[in-house]
Amino acid sequence: MINTDRLSRNSGEAGSILRIQGTQSVATRAALRAALICGFCLLTWAGALIRVPIPGTPVPMTLQTIPVLLSGALLGPAGGGASQALYLLVGLSGAPAFSGGTSGFAHLAGPTGGYLVGFFLGASLVGWLVRRRRDPGLGYLVLSVLAGSVVIFAAGIAHLALFLGGNLASAALQGAVIFLPWDILKVAAVAATARLLRPIRSPLS
Repeated sequence: MINTDRLSRNSGEAGSILRIQGTQSVATRAALRAALICGFCLLTWAGALIRVPIPGTPVPMTLQTIPVLLSGALLGPAGGGASQALYLLVGLSGAPAFSGGTSGFAHLAGPTGGYLVGFFLGASLVGWLVRRRRDPGLGYLVLSVLAGSVVIFAAGIAHLALFLGGNLASAALQGAVIFLPWDILKVAAVAATARLLRPIRSPLS
């Protein structure tokens, strides 16, 4: 004779174990995601430390767009955008997180402030585009990262033009054109890295 009470009790215990394991899995995933958001924030900060002034333009060359674009490719639109929003908040709070070790609203209002806003927009766009494909190929990743880079430059140019009397052509030259060879290399590097790390992208984005 089958003991229905024992079967019911065992089924209930098994269900409880599965629910606990599921909760632990969600919590672990959330903790890893939060750690990576903070990590990309710090990488963007580190990228600001490598600053090379360029004659003829107030916009320096940095490594910031590499972690910015990669955050979107790996963490998706919400995670990538969150990492850059956090970076912006850290800099605005007074920490020397912006290029040249600067901080605060004075830097945001300066000639390069548009790029900081562009970081959030660019990371979010890359994440949104990459998330639309289950397994994006290298070519698609290149185009997605390139689109994010264009958004960053567009935001930077629009803001820089305010300091150049509304001259968009001059702003485009000083804020984007002279950086194109360097940024093409960065786009390729980010896309290749995102493709290499694609096994960890799905659980995090």
